[in-house]
Amino acid sequence: MKQDPSYSEHYAAIFQDRLKLQSALVELEDQDEDLGTRIDLAMALGDCHEVAAEESLLKIASNAFEHASLVDACGESLGEIWSRGGEIPYDKFKELTPSAKKIAEATFAAHNRN
Repeated sequence: MKQDPSYSEHYAAIFQDRLKLQSALVELEDQDEDLGTRIDLAMALGDCHEVAAEESLLKIASNAFEHASLVDACGESLGEIWSRGGEIPYDKFKELTPSAKKIAEATFAAHNRN
């Protein structure tokens, strides 16, 4: 589900600027925002190294009332973030919706195959 490199580079530039990152996180959490935009942001945040990004992804991936595609995108990005740390933080993982858990685990496993 990952996007092409130019897409990732575009969002990487945004995430390097803290004000732009904060704006992107507000947009991600805004339920009135376009769903496609929110999913794009959620997917791109898997490459972000900021705690605030993980927190926003967790908030959405733990909300059973959010759109399923958005929850899944957040689960995938969380799996990517956690794979860089080498472990799944189960205190956070247990809060995810069932589908987000499956996707986060699968993504983590895919990135940590050796």
